Amino acid sequence: MTGDRTLRLDVAYCALAALLLLTFARPLAPLTGLPATALAAAGLGVLAWTALLAYLTAVAPRRLALRIVLAVNVVATLAIAITAATSHDTLLTFLLAAVAAEVAAFAVTQALALRTLQPTAR
Repeated sequence: MTGDRTLRLDVAYCALAALLLLTFARPLAPLTGLPATALAAAGLGVLAWTALLAYLTAVAPRRLALRIVLAVNVVATLAIAITAATSHDTLLTFLLAAVAAEVAAFAVTQALALRTLQPTAR
């Protein structure tokens, strides 16, 4: 997968995740045991990251953008996986584990895209 494609797909994924969190914060709250405000705040955080990711994808040199996004995705994967592992709610554990796997998959595609870039690639 090319660097451009993995970054654009990551933007779309994050935008969708933010939209879902913001739209369904209230109905998800009782299912997850988290306050709706916490879920909405998470949605706003993902939305802010989406904006930064879109900016990096549009203007940053490709190698730099991939390195930054890869690093953030690795940290996010670890944080989400730790949260899933320490959750006492089965549904929340499952949902977080799925998100961690998806974010990890993006990190892998970005690492592979970095390896295929020519040393002088923008």
